[in-house]
Amino acid sequence: MGTAARILLRGTNVLRITLVERESADGTALRLEGRLAGAWVDELRQACERHRSRTLDLKGLQSVDGAGLILLRQLVLDGVALQHLSGYLTELMADPP
Repeated sequence: MGTAARILLRGTNVLRITLVERESADGTALRLEGRLAGAWVDELRQACERHRSRTLDLKGLQSVDGAGLILLRQLVLDGVALQHLSGYLTELMADPP
């Protein structure tokens, strides 16, 4: 399962990013848990670049701020697949920026 995890704490904003290795051709995935907001948006961007992840598992994502939403939209344009989006996040992603 998860081979590495990074938990970021600041006030009540917590984001856990777990690297999930997969045996399939799509390589690694990152699993997100908590809140994608503030400084953690850049941390996710760096993690995606560092691990060259092509999939984000968002099942544990509780909330996202405007900058986080912009990053998720950009990652999709860059070919990253988003899995397990909540209905609310699906609606946010569908709205024009």
